[in-house]
Amino acid sequence: MGPNYRWVTISPRGGSTEISLAAADTPDKAALVGKQHKEYVVMVLFTDNCRRDFAELSARGVKFNGVPKDQAWGTDVLFEDLYGNIIGLLQLPAGPR
Repeated sequence: MGPNYRWVTISPRGGSTEISLAAADTPDKAALVGKQHKEYVVMVLFTDNCRRDFAELSARGVKFNGVPKDQAWGTDVLFEDLYGNIIGLLQLPAGPR
């Protein structure tokens, strides 16, 4: 880590999970932004209503790679962050797991 290393940690209010986001602090790291995972999903965000969140995020300008689809594992859709990383949005099916 260089002298300009910066990060932010985010967590839902009252939650026990945190995500740390770090800024690229060297030219080599900056060149990799958006390419770290190529065409693979970086992470999956779980929701209780995929279609509702898809509609809301689409209205806010989020770039989705399709529309929510019902799959064996739930309802899901992929979207891209500001740097081209692919993120999944997943609603698990109802019933026992």
